[in-house]
Amino acid sequence: MPKYFFAIKIEDDIAHFDEHECNHLRVMRLSVGSRISFTDGRGFLYDGELCYFGKHAATAFIKEKWEYDIEPSKKVHIYISNTKWQRESILIEKAVELGVSSLNFVQSERSVKRDGKKEKIDFLVRKALKQCGGTVFS
Repeated sequence: MPKYFFAIKIEDDIAHFDEHECNHLRVMRLSVGSRISFTDGRGFLYDGELCYFGKHAATAFIKEKWEYDIEPSKKVHIYISNTKWQRESILIEKAVELGVSSLNFVQSERSVKRDGKKEKIDFLVRKALKQCGGTVFS
């Protein structure tokens, strides 16, 4: 099983991981010195070595960096009316895995009100990118 992670910030040759990724690292039973592959969600794939691993944060030294500039011949934009979270989460996850260019949320007359779902959506997009091995989502 590939070790594929999501870096929240890249500075110089150091990648920073948040609490969610630390949990993923822990579940995979990785430790300092382990080799991992990760993306930043901006079209880059990295290969690195864990140099710090704590409960709420981790860092990795970047060994190699590849840029994936894959532009689809046609861009697909999806407009989603707010709905129940269970249905919406499946739609978001599958859209990211299939390579949709962007997701746009609209409020319609009979849609469910959205209250602070941005963080949940961002986290879901990260999980879907890791699942499918993607490197870019706008």
